[in-house]
Amino acid sequence: MFAPDRWADAFIAVCAGADGGVQSLDDAEYAVVREGLAVLHALYTASGRRFLQERGLRSARKIQAMLEAALAKSGYGGGSRGVDAAVSTLFLLVKKQYFKHSGSLCTAIDKRSKELAGILDVTVETPSEAAAGFLEGLKTALIRQKGVKNVEFEQKTEPELLGGYRVRIGGERFDYSMAGEINRLKKALQA
Repeated sequence: MFAPDRWADAFIAVCAGADGGVQSLDDAEYAVVREGLAVLHALYTASGRRFLQERGLRSARKIQAMLEAALAKSGYGGGSRGVDAAVSTLFLLVKKQYFKHSGSLCTAIDKRSKELAGILDVTVETPSEAAAGFLEGLKTALIRQKGVKNVEFEQKTEPELLGGYRVRIGGERFDYSMAGEINRLKKALQA
């Protein structure tokens, strides 16, 4: 059974050059993991259609040869732990017949590497483009409250909010929008 979290931890350990588990990532290690993740995602995307057409170990060998040829043609001579980890991981996924799980593995690596590097992923929904000052203030507050090194925002425009904003941090959602307040008032009046 494929366990993306275990594969993600192994990928991160290889990229970080750690023999055992990784408890945290410094900026340089995080950069290597992100490079490897980008390559893994690109290789998965580039080889996906061909692999799905030709299943089995024969296709694994073909894909390995194709990817090695593409890396050689691009001038890559090896040496980057992130790139080498990405290529090895993709070969292993194909060989173990887990290739179809490559997308979920990329998602797991993204999430876990950010956790280990102390980066908080936050989605901010606003009715229009949020002001830079608002995002900076929110970033400062979240760094202080959550004890993280950095915050990365994904901003979405949701006109139905009318005003205010919604914040999603992991599985938590905080609604400070006018639409949310109207819904809370409506429920209170119906009770």
